[in-house]
Formats: sequence, C-alpha cells, structure tokens
Amino acid sequence: MPAERRKAVRKIAYASSFAVAALPPELQERYRAALLDYDALSVREESGVALIRGLTGQAAA
Repeated sequence: MPAERRKAVRKIAYASSFAVAALPPELQERYRAALLDYDALSVREESGVALIRGLTGQAAA
C-alpha cells in the first residue's frame, strides 16, 4: 500500500494478544516499527499493555 494511502487509513487493533510477557531482544525493533503504524491499540493482558508502553511509549487499553 502506498505511503499516502496508509496515512489516510486508520489502523486499530482490538483485543490483541502477545501471548508472552516479554519479547526476545532481536524482535523488539520489528515489533516497535509495526506497532507505531497503528492509530489505536487494545490488548487483553496487562503484560501486553506493558509491552506496548515499553516498546513505543504509547498507551494501550
């Protein structure tokens, strides 16, 4: 998808799950880049909220 179109489309994740409490260091940058592409994030576990906050500095519900 072209970058111009990506900015026009809102990306929202609802009730997502990481299924882990921590990510391997070699995957953290890949996850960070992917998560920053979302406009809003919602996760099922408190550990997911902590992962998102730690990786992106953004709040998740």
